[in-house]
Amino acid sequence: MFDQWLDQRQNQLIDDYTALRQQWGDPRPEEAIRGTIELVMLLLIQSLRGEADWAEGMKTFIRQALSSGQTSPMSTIEAMHSLHLVIRRRLDKETLQHPEWGETIDDYVLTASRSVITALENNLKQHEQELREAAEYQRLILETTPMAILITRIADGTILYANKELGYILDQDVETLIGQPIPNFYYNPERDRPFVLEAVQRHGYLNNHQLQARRPDGSPFWVLISVHPFKYSHADALITSLFDITEHRQATEALRTSETQYRATIDALGDMIYVVDADLKFVLYNAEVRRRLELLGMTGEIIGRDLFDVFPFLPDEARDEYRQVFASGKAIITQEVMGLASGRVYTETHKIPIVENINGTPQVSQVITIARDITAQKAAEAEREQWQQELIEAQKQAIQELSTPIIPVMDRIIVLPLI
Repeated sequence: MFDQWLDQRQNQLIDDYTALRQQWGDPRPEEAIRGTIELVMLLLIQSLRGEADWAEGMKTFIRQALSSGQTSPMSTIEAMHSLHLVIRRRLDKETLQHPEWGETIDDYVLTASRSVITALENNLKQHEQELREAAEYQRLILETTPMAILITRIADGTILYANKELGYILDQDVETLIGQPIPNFYYNPERDRPFVLEAVQRHGYLNNHQLQARRPDGSPFWVLISVHPFKYSHADALITSLFDITEHRQATEALRTSETQYRATIDALGDMIYVVDADLKFVLYNAEVRRRLELLGMTGEIIGRDLFDVFPFLPDEARDEYRQVFASGKAIITQEVMGLASGRVYTETHKIPIVENINGTPQVSQVITIARDITAQKAAEAEREQWQQELIEAQKQAIQELSTPIIPVMDRIIVLPLI
């Protein structure tokens, strides 16, 4: 019986198969080659005995081999051809009393080949379906993302794909963008496009880069772009995501201008102005504070430093006053006198709360302090008070003298007032 003949010569057939596969350049180790043919031979013998279904078994075997990625379609076909060849060679070497065995192995190998083809077709169909699904999934992502997406060919900058969001930004129909050269949309193509290409070539990507673009009507606008190399329809391409940041830049520029004007204003004031947070750390200060610190021989940046470390001569009551402003949200006006090496310094200090809406609740987040040096004012007041006191004393002396009845003029001469 053919199954017994195969069983008896199984080791010889496996040796012949392994040698042939190695001769044909099979890259797998010998153990892997032998392991595969041993399974196939076992399935063949069991099928001849009616213990297994050769066609279904081969389909399962081939499907598993293909899905594992360890076997290519061509190597699978070559393996079936090798199996057929070694069995026919062995049959030809021996006295063939059963010519039908040759026909049997031909039929089995043909069936196995058909199983391979069926498995390959199914695998190809599945792969094509997966590709279609992946392409549809990719298309849905590109079309529904809030980002503008652009795909361009590296060689000539031709637009290969653009989503609807880009059409909204450019105020142009997406279909009309396809095929146009991307340099048309750079505001400065001679400078910006070479920079983008060089950055991608050098680093493999370009992330969060700001540049100025141009709409079809010529109007400029600012975008934030990220660029990555990409294969699109077998072409070397760049996929670019971009955001229109024109309003953000305008707001930032307006804020910067406002901050410059604000800084110039507070620096022009002669009062010391500074802002501290809830931890009494410096957040902001003007030029007068810096000037006073330099007069005291103090240098270095004070942003983030503790108020009482910078001004150790402040009275302890000042700390309580700041706590009161943060707690009550009400301003406090005080006058202080500080004994410095240069003498006594009088100041009038306004501690004013800065209120922010934090989680829906108004809270004092910072306190702005305006400290005015009133030492000269205090000195003038003291001088005026002294002058007034001297004037009062002089008036008292004059009244006393006028009330005297005899006024001596010189020796032996007196004047009697006529009243």
